Amino acid sequence: MIHDAELFTVGPDEVVVTFRTDDEREVATTVGDHAVVTVGRYHSARVTGLEPGCEYALAVEGAEPGPLLPDRVTTIPSAPGRRLATVATVNDVHFGETRCGLLGTP
Repeated sequence: MIHDAELFTVGPDEVVVTFRTDDEREVATTVGDHAVVTVGRYHSARVTGLEPGCEYALAVEGAEPGPLLPDRVTTIPSAPGRRLATVATVNDVHFGETRCGLLGTP
C-alpha cells in the first residue's frame, strides 16, 4: 500500500514525487512517457528529461490521485535569457544534533 504520496517539487525539466510503502518494494512513478522505479519503504522518485512549460499525466503505481498527488502536472517554463545566477537554500539542518528524530524531553 502507498502512503503519503505527494508531488514534492516541479522544475522546468523534472518532477519529484515522495511517498512510503508498508514494506520494501518496487514502485513505478510515471510522468507522461517518462517512468522511474524506486525501491524500498521510503521513496523519492525524480523524473527528469521533461520539457519546460508542458503538461503531463502523473501517476504513482498503486496510489490514487488526491489533493497532494494530482493526476496532471505542468513543468515550469524556462526563464527567458541567459542564466545570471544560481541560488541554493538550506534549512532545518540540526547542526550539533547527536540524535535524529528525538521528540519531547530527553
